Order: sequence, then structure tokens, then C-alpha cells
Amino acid sequence: MTAETKKFLELFVDASANLLEKTAALRAAVQAHSAMVKRCMNGQGRCDDVVWNEVDTEDAMHSLLGVERHLYALQQLHHIVSPGEPEPAFFRDDGWLKLGRSIISTSNCGNPSLRLFGFGPVVPEGFGIGYIIKDDGIQFCVASKHRQTQRYCDTLESYLVQMQNLLTKEEHVMFPNLAKSTRCHAGLGRQRSGSIEDTGYGFFDGGATDQRKVNKTPLVGRKL
Repeated sequence: MTAETKKFLELFVDASANLLEKTAALRAAVQAHSAMVKRCMNGQGRCDDVVWNEVDTEDAMHSLLGVERHLYALQQLHHIVSPGEPEPAFFRDDGWLKLGRSIISTSNCGNPSLRLFGFGPVVPEGFGIGYIIKDDGIQFCVASKHRQTQRYCDTLESYLVQMQNLLTKEEHVMFPNLAKSTRCHAGLGRQRSGSIEDTGYGFFDGGATDQRKVNKTPLVGRKL
């Protein structure tokens, strides 16, 4: 997460922040993230200034191109430089082990001709989210074994509609004459019927649920 993204999130939930402050923060966050992605694609990720000069093989160098997670890069560099040696205590710490679990794993497929793209979660209590950005919208495929997947999809849809409304209102503020010919899409999105409180793991700790309801994955095959 960039500092610009953090600022946008804080303003987004701040009732005292005005419309233009929120949209300006949104654009700053998008620009910062896009710039970071471009640097990573060019092999200029955040970790490069730390480890680049210590990589002594071509394969190792290519394995670190564009990595932005500098601590993860250092962990992998340890395996390259000192194979077979135990990892430093830092990488065996409970905090690192927790941060290293990708509860939300996302990936974008850049081929707009595909109808759908998705994959499963990378940890049992996580989400696997594949998405395709198209000219007229974004298609998501959200997968989870135990999480409240429908609730997550509803929340994601609600947020995107709020962003659409926010940008439409900004246009009306900056260009009042357009207000006569355009309208705010406040009614977009679908209303869901029924409860959104599914069983299983909590929705990112947003309310306790009885994890004993989750059935353990059955064993496959026979024990040798």
C-alpha cells in the first residue's frame, strides 16, 4: 500500500472531507500505484536498492526483477546466497508468518477477449480474486472456501458504485452545465435478498462466527 492510498482511504470514510478532496486523493492514489507498477515492470521495484548489488547470478537477478516486497525479496535472496542454511530469526517470527499469508490474493488478466478469469484462494481462510478490466466495466471472479464470499462481492460492488457516483458528482460540481444533460447513477447496483451473514470464517474479523461450523477438508486417497 502506498502513502497516497492510505490517505485516500482515510478521506473516504471521513465525513468532514469534501467531494473534491476525496476525488483528488483517489487520483493521487491511482497515479502512485500506476507509477509503482511501471517501476516494477522495468525491474526497478522497491527492493532493488537493497539487494541488487548482491545478486551474483543471472537467474537470481531475473527472479528479483520488479519485486516490490523488499522483505520477501531478502528472504528469497537468503535462499539463493546461503542455500541450506536456516533462515534468520526474523523470518521465523509469528508476525512475519502472519503477514506472509495472502488472505486476499488478486490477479488481473489483461486479455479482454476472455469471458471470465479466476483462481482459488492461496490459503484456506482467504479469497482468490481474478478480474478483467474491459471497456465497459470490470469482471470479477471471487473464490473462497470458508469466507463470506457473497458478502464480499456485495461490498465490492457497493464501493465501485460509490466511486462512480463520487466522480459523477465531481463532474457536476466542476462543470455545472452538464448537470442538465447527465444524472448521478445513485440507483446502480443490485439489491440482494436474504441475509449476508454467511456461516464460516468471519468477514475479515468483522463479527465473530463459529469456526466450528466449517467442515475440515476430507482426506483423499488412503494412508500408506
